Formats: sequence, structure tokens, C-alpha cells
Amino acid sequence: MGDSQTVQVQTETRGAVPEGTVDLAVHRVNSLLRVAPEPVLFARVKLIMSADPAVQRPAIAQVNVDLNGRLIRAEAAGGTMREAVEHACDRLRIRLERAARNWEAVRGGRPVPGPGEWRHQSLPAPRLPYFPRPPGERTLVRHKSYAAGPPDTG
Repeated sequence: MGDSQTVQVQTETRGAVPEGTVDLAVHRVNSLLRVAPEPVLFARVKLIMSADPAVQRPAIAQVNVDLNGRLIRAEAAGGTMREAVEHACDRLRIRLERAARNWEAVRGGRPVPGPGEWRHQSLPAPRLPYFPRPPGERTLVRHKSYAAGPPDTG
């Protein structure tokens, strides 16, 4: 499943983020990354607390993960920072589960064209170096070529 080594989760905060929520977010993300289907190359948690009292959900939690070259992002807003972190981690778990699926098998794979059927994703059919005529239309054609001999000097 996942990589045995743990990735250090980078953190970034903006605004008046309550104490302990950074540790909570790092702990939750690390626990999710342990079951990641591929090696995790990078992880970052960004916690933003808005100072505007008119904002209905002032806490925003963003999680960015590089899953072996595939970027996964989860974001959530909440009334409290803890609520935002919990929602963002739930979304990250869903995205990691989706990344683990074999989508070709889920979708049924690519359709196989029947004989004489062409599809846009089909490879071009191999062409014969000659035109295949029915036996009744075939004729024997003979070509003779003469090589020029050495010039006569004399």
C-alpha cells in the first residue's frame, strides 16, 4: 500500500489560528498518508482564519499532497478551525480512496473494436505491401530489366 517512511507535513498558517489545531491537522493528515496507495512525495497543510466577523465560516483548511507525481488537494471551510480540519481530512480520505482504484477496471476498460470496425483511439491497421485481388482477377505480369554493360572503348 503506502510508503513505509513518513513524510514531514509542511504547515502554513494565516490569521489567528487556535493553538493545537496545527498539531491536530498534521496528525490527521499523517494518519491518512500512511494508507496512501502510492508513495507520498510531499504534503502541506494550510490553515487560514479570517478576521472578518461577517464571514459565516471563517476557518479554512487546505491539504495538498503529491502522490507519486499526482497532485491531490482537499479544502474545507468551517465555523471553527477544528471543524474545517475534520472536513478537509474527510475529503482527503475520499480522494486517496479514489486514487487507489483501478479506473480502467471500474469503467470496463477500453472497448475492443470488432473486425472492420474503426474507433478514434484505435491503432491503424497493418497494411499489406500489395493489393489483395481475388484469384479470378489476378494476372501474371513480367518485367525484364537490362543492366547497361561496360562502355565499349575501342
